[in-house]
Amino acid sequence: MLKNLTLSNSLCVYRYSVNAIINDSTKAIEVVFFNEGMEALLKITCKDLITKHSCTDPKKLPQQMALMIGKSKIMHLSLRKENNVVVTNVSESETTVQVDSLAQHVTSSALPPAMPNLKPNKFKRPYAESGGKLHYI
Repeated sequence: MLKNLTLSNSLCVYRYSVNAIINDSTKAIEVVFFNEGMEALLKITCKDLITKHSCTDPKKLPQQMALMIGKSKIMHLSLRKENNVVVTNVSESETTVQVDSLAQHVTSSALPPAMPNLKPNKFKRPYAESGGKLHYI
């Protein structure tokens, strides 16, 4: 989950590499969080999580991560080699809008609007071509 790579005796490189399952109202998906995505989600670097909060057991979920379970966020995804889905950024999913001078919380959707069904018409219509032959499209 958290990696501490030792390059020499005095220099450590701290990096996130977290496998997770995220879901929305449509489907669950397996993703990988690397540094950029996890730092955007937790607002803390891997180094600080390990050194300042003593999260050194890779099999135990840190409290900072556990607090994110069930929270609505907008996940920016990238499809990488071998169909790995990587979370590249995370942003808040709630926005405040003014309606009649009252602030209301509205959960915004990260899903694009529905696309119309563009399946071809089942009934083909005739179309004439020069030469008097009829062709169907």
